[in-house]
Amino acid sequence: MDRPDYNDATYDYTKYWNGRSYENNSETYALAKLLPSKGVRILDAGGGFGRLIPTYKDKFTDIVILDKSIKILSQAEDRAKELKVTVTTFVGDVYNLSEVGQEAFDCVVMVRIAHHLDDLAKALAEVYKVLKPGGVFIFEFANKLHIKSVVKHLIKMDNGYFSHEPISVASKNVMFFNFHPKYVSGLLEQAGFKVTKKLSVSNFRSPFLKRYIPEGLLNMTENLAQEPLARFNFGPSLFYRCVKASA
Repeated sequence: MDRPDYNDATYDYTKYWNGRSYENNSETYALAKLLPSKGVRILDAGGGFGRLIPTYKDKFTDIVILDKSIKILSQAEDRAKELKVTVTTFVGDVYNLSEVGQEAFDCVVMVRIAHHLDDLAKALAEVYKVLKPGGVFIFEFANKLHIKSVVKHLIKMDNGYFSHEPISVASKNVMFFNFHPKYVSGLLEQAGFKVTKKLSVSNFRSPFLKRYIPEGLLNMTENLAQEPLARFNFGPSLFYRCVKASA
């Protein structure tokens, strides 16, 4: 299985977000709670077309976006111009982040990337290398234990599902992994990170709810629920705020 090819001329990832304003808002709420109040350099690893630039622009003076796709980085540069923000883009891979610089960033963000990685430990080791001592790492991953999956597999009496190992939910030969929170916590500790905060995100991601509940109310409820529901690993997406421990 492969990671998706965002250089594909027939695919426009920006259109994926049409009709997904709730999900986008959920993630920006989470980042607002987890990002440092201010910093100098931030790296968005796998930052794509710069969707999250508005969340960074008032907190950091130097925004760097890394992605494998030249096409999508060009879209990020266009988006930055529209927002009147200066960004630096790098064509690169999360497995080789340290090519951008050693201990070069105050903060690294990795959102909607982990589910495409078959060697998560290697990627986390690279994040550790590029962060300054005491730097902040915001890490998002697809949650194996989200409430819908838990209920589904309890009904099926599929006890094997609840092992700590990642599970592949790939389609069309594109890698997509859901991760157990304890598995992720273990890899983060092994890589040298201390988790300081956890949020459950996109908790009410449902076509039914999005259709019948006003978006403003859904957004407000999501914003309030992210921290309390994290205790139960409720949502399909978990965000961890991590700090690079001293060597």
